[in-house]
Amino acid sequence: MLFRSAQWGEVVSSYKRRYGKLHDYTDQVRALEAARNKNPKAPELRFLLGYHYGYLGFFSQAIAELDKTLALAPNDEWARKLKEAFEQAARRKAD
Repeated sequence: MLFRSAQWGEVVSSYKRRYGKLHDYTDQVRALEAARNKNPKAPELRFLLGYHYGYLGFFSQAIAELDKTLALAPNDEWARKLKEAFEQAARRKAD
């Protein structure tokens, strides 16, 4: 399954190496949050935020964004699978 691959989170987990300065990455995440706030019914923005939050380890925020994604786009199987993966990760972290 795709979500078992470490490659899915590679971009986020290596952001310190991929961006010249740490704030370059966080500025982009903040810009994505601002875009989501401006366009709350855009499932693609919510999916991207869920992806980033989840791979940064912010599972509750990731799941919330992916729940919104699924409310807006109920047939989005990628969002459903990513949400399930982060739910499992959150349970493992809690144990």
